[in-house]
Amino acid sequence: MHSLLFDIDGTLALTGEADGPCFAEAYRAVFKSHPKSVSWADYAHVTDWGILDEALGRSRNRSTTLAERTAFEQAYREAWEQCYKRNPNSCTEVPGAAALMNEIVTSDDAECGVATGGTRAAAQFKLRSVGIDPTHLSGAYANDAISRMAIMRSAIHSLNASRTNVVYFGDGYWDVLTCSRLEIPFIGISAEAEADTLFAAGANHVLRDFVDRDAFWNAVSKAKPPLPRTI
Repeated sequence: MHSLLFDIDGTLALTGEADGPCFAEAYRAVFKSHPKSVSWADYAHVTDWGILDEALGRSRNRSTTLAERTAFEQAYREAWEQCYKRNPNSCTEVPGAAALMNEIVTSDDAECGVATGGTRAAAQFKLRSVGIDPTHLSGAYANDAISRMAIMRSAIHSLNASRTNVVYFGDGYWDVLTCSRLEIPFIGISAEAEADTLFAAGANHVLRDFVDRDAFWNAVSKAKPPLPRTI
């Protein structure tokens, strides 16, 4: 059986232009100030909790509290809900993603889940917005750990799988590096990302989207852990 894990932003859902502004809006609602940056590459841990902690550490020299995280998660989801209401194009499906996920959920030959640096509430809103029912998916979110490596380990555990028989789909160079460090087979998705950036980070296979099922399953059958490179 194939065990497949997917990132969400840029992999299953196209959210790149709206995600930063929604994050900043939620941050302002909770902390009454602006985050120093919404360029995720500026942060050590590219996860919502990692970014939140580092942003607050830079401005106030402390970590977030549980109450602040809870308030932020709610504010972030509300920001996304309002953004999507104003502009449904702020969160659209990577072509073929919903149909593929729904096929895998009902398959006897494969299982799937998510491993994302996003908080659960906003992430599941995004999935529903592109036609994917998150209640059928196991996995892990920023709520489960601050680092992407720990999130990945938690997601693999949720599938009762091992690192050797999981394939991960992602769009960020941080996804490539995480899979390289954990020796997890990786396939890049370049719907929003630059394929050359993923290859440069060490990816062996990159797909534009999920429309071509033959290309998808062929990539799964040949997927390997990324080469140990850094950008």
